[in-house]
Amino acid sequence: QKAEQDRDYARTAGFYQQLLDKYPDNKKYKFAAADNLRRSGQTDKALRHFDEMLAKDPRDVDALEGKMLSKLARHEVAEAAARVETILSI
Repeated sequence: QKAEQDRDYARTAGFYQQLLDKYPDNKKYKFAAADNLRRSGQTDKALRHFDEMLAKDPRDVDALEGKMLSKLARHEVAEAAARVETILSI
């Protein structure tokens, strides 16, 4: 089942990359690609996407949440808590 799930994430990542190639500034596609990477365990790549989104809009709650969840997945609790504080201050 894990192998099948990994294939699904990889296939989905390919779809999102095609969408981002065609629509590089589409926030929904960027978030979906990053979230897919996070869920597949590729937190480094996911964090790069979330950071790109936050560079454009530091108050992007979706990107902040995604970054928080990625940090939690890496057991970086203090960093995750900082993202929660940022979200709550918006």
